[in-house]
Amino acid sequence: MERSGKPGVMGTAPQDRGPWLGPQWAPLASFYGVWILWRRALYDRGVLGAHDPGAFTVSVGGLEAGGSGKTPVAHLLTRVLAGAGKRVGLVTRGYGRQRRGLVVRETGAAALPAEIGDEAAMLVAAGLDIPVAACGRRVLAARALVRLGCDVLVVDDGFAHRALARHLDVVVLCGERPLGSGHLLPWGSLREPASSLARAHVIWLHFRSGVAGEPPAWLAQVAPKAQVVVSASRPLPTRDARGGVVSLRGVPVVVAAGIARPHELFVAVAAAGARVVATRAWRDHALYTAAHVRELSSLAARHRAAAVVVTPKDAVKLAALWQGPPLWVQDRAVQPVRGHEALAARLGVSWSQQ
Repeated sequence: MERSGKPGVMGTAPQDRGPWLGPQWAPLASFYGVWILWRRALYDRGVLGAHDPGAFTVSVGGLEAGGSGKTPVAHLLTRVLAGAGKRVGLVTRGYGRQRRGLVVRETGAAALPAEIGDEAAMLVAAGLDIPVAACGRRVLAARALVRLGCDVLVVDDGFAHRALARHLDVVVLCGERPLGSGHLLPWGSLREPASSLARAHVIWLHFRSGVAGEPPAWLAQVAPKAQVVVSASRPLPTRDARGGVVSLRGVPVVVAAGIARPHELFVAVAAAGARVVATRAWRDHALYTAAHVRELSSLAARHRAAAVVVTPKDAVKLAALWQGPPLWVQDRAVQPVRGHEALAARLGVSWSQQ
């Protein structure tokens, strides 16, 4: 099997091993930690204020810089709220987009990754036609959605953006490694220290391996008032470009991904019975061009692959450019195990409406 991309297991990019740079960056991580604590104190003491957008706001974020599962959880909660009849809107920074400033995507409009980001476009492509506002300044995005009539806002990756007031702060942690590398950026993967969990209302432990475990004992000490939700990752059927289910068993495929942990996709496709003949990994939120398509098509032809398998986040960006063998999509779902019904009650909805 050919391993393409930067050196690593099965051709994975550095992001698959974590975005951190190593202990040589410890001094800078220390300065970053001091800045984080200083900023936190300014908000805690009211020196810096939070702006109320005028709607019930649920922030879904994390401590780590990517790969914990916060966006899938944000999308799941968005579906639950929309299924309950709420006029819900999604606030996002719009990672991977090309257009700058505030972009508002109204119901029924095209969901272009270049305008609202690949993850928001992926949500709309999956059938959830809701308003989306993308902006680095989350407050502006939230207010734009309220003007459209949204009465509930879900903020993707909003934990650190305290300038936007929220009624519920959900923090998603990787169940297998809740604190990642245990070090702050740029030494480690943490945006904030574990002590920041004290301000979370809900701690959502997502087990990416698919086997749900128990919350770590230290969690009750760091965030004693937080409600805990536990979920596990569940593979979904592989689908073709038209949404039809296809079987991977025995099929020679090229697997490609521009996500934080591409190795997980490679392993999932192999576990589904595919014969993985080559892999390719790019950085998270990669901006695809015709050159990427030519590379994948050439790779597939060289190895006589029957299809190229990607994630939904990659598919929304590749679909318009694609010329080559069939493009198949492999996705995973967030399967709540416990604590989710209590969270739904807190939101005033029933989880069965999801």
